[in-house]
Amino acid sequence: MVTAKTDTSNSNLDNDSKNTKLTARTEEVLLGIAVGLKDIGPHGLTRSELAQRMSLNPSSIKRHVDRLLDGGFIDVDGHSLQLTLDGEYRVMKLVNGK
Repeated sequence: MVTAKTDTSNSNLDNDSKNTKLTARTEEVLLGIAVGLKDIGPHGLTRSELAQRMSLNPSSIKRHVDRLLDGGFIDVDGHSLQLTLDGEYRVMKLVNGK
């Protein structure tokens, strides 16, 4: 199970973020974050760990992470990336092919 940040005060589940258009690569990065959190645990995943796991350039990761932050799909706690509830919802949609 993927661990999400559970602060519901910032949740946009009833808002437009669940329908936000993301590029295929940004969706891959979101899935990479979800898998990384599952493997590493709830303490989070850094951008450099994500870049290494996905074999992507750190500047590419930064671009995609910034899009995911702007869309409300992830939060950063210190240097660790965490899924928001919207991020969990989007991951489930991607995994289920919806």
